[in-house]
Amino acid sequence: GLFYISREDVKTNEVKILSSNNYKNINLIENDKIFVPYKTYHRDNLQLGDENFLTKPIKLEGAVNNPGEYYLGENETLSELIIRAGGYKDNAYPFGGVLLNENALAIEKEYNERLYREAIKSLASVAISYSKNINVSNILPLLTEFKNIQSIGRVKAEFDIFKIELDPIKDTLLTPGDKIYIPYKKNIVHVFGEVLSPGSHSHKTGLTIKDYIDQSGGLNKSADKGSIIIVHANGEAERVRINRNLFGKQSPNVRPGSVIYITRDLNNANSIQFFATISPIVSSLAISLASLNTINNN
Repeated sequence: GLFYISREDVKTNEVKILSSNNYKNINLIENDKIFVPYKTYHRDNLQLGDENFLTKPIKLEGAVNNPGEYYLGENETLSELIIRAGGYKDNAYPFGGVLLNENALAIEKEYNERLYREAIKSLASVAISYSKNINVSNILPLLTEFKNIQSIGRVKAEFDIFKIELDPIKDTLLTPGDKIYIPYKKNIVHVFGEVLSPGSHSHKTGLTIKDYIDQSGGLNKSADKGSIIIVHANGEAERVRINRNLFGKQSPNVRPGSVIYITRDLNNANSIQFFATISPIVSSLAISLASLNTINNN
C-alpha cells in the first residue's frame, strides 16, 4: 500500500517527507511517523507540502471508546472520526461536546482584546461624564475577570450521531490540530457570579433557574436583578430577565451541564454606550467559563 514517512529534524524543526518508493533504503529512527493513506485518497490530493496535514493530529479526549490522537482522512468529518474512535461510551454526554479550533482561537483572542480595549475607553468616557455617579469598584472586577479569562476557540458543532445521520448537513468538517472533548454525563448544574454561595448542584428535572439560584443562597446585593445568563452545555447562551422570564412558564429548560451566570449590577454607570460595550463582555465571559468548566471536568 501507499505510505509516507514524516521525519522532523530536531535541530532545525524542519519536517521531511520520505517517499515509500525507496522504503527499502530507509532506516527508521526515533520519532519517525508513518502515514498510510486511505483507499479513497488520490495521490494528487495528498498535499504533501501541507505540513499540518501530516504533523498535526486531531486530539480526541473523554467519553469515547478509543480516545487519543488521530490523523485526518480526506474531508473527514466529526461524526466519521467519532465512529472511527469506536463511538461513544454508554455514559457519554454528546450534547456537551466541545470542538476547539486554532483559527477560531485566534479570532476569539483578537475579539476579546478589542472588547476589552473598547470597554476601557468607554469606562473612561463615562467616568469623565458621570464622575459623581459611577461606582468604578463595581466594574473593574468584571473587566479584570474578563481580561484574565482563557480564550479556547470553541466552535459550535453537532455531536449527536443520530441527528447527523438524519441531516448530514449538520456534520462538521475537521481540520488538522482540532481538539475534541466529549464529557461524561454528570447530572450537575453550575451557578457562578453574584450569589451568596456559588457552586455546583445536582440536576433535577423540573427545577427552574430560580430554584438553582435559591440553592446557591439567592442573589447577593451586587447582583443584576434584571439580567441573568444561562449557558447550555452545548455552548449556546441565553439572557434571561427576571421580570419577564425567570418566574414564568417561559423560563429556559435547565439541562445537565448548564451554567447559570449572575452578572454584577452596573446601573451606576448610567450610559447607554457603556452598557452596549459591557454586554458582549458579560456574555463572552459566561460562555468561556462554561466551556472551560466542561473541559476541566472532562
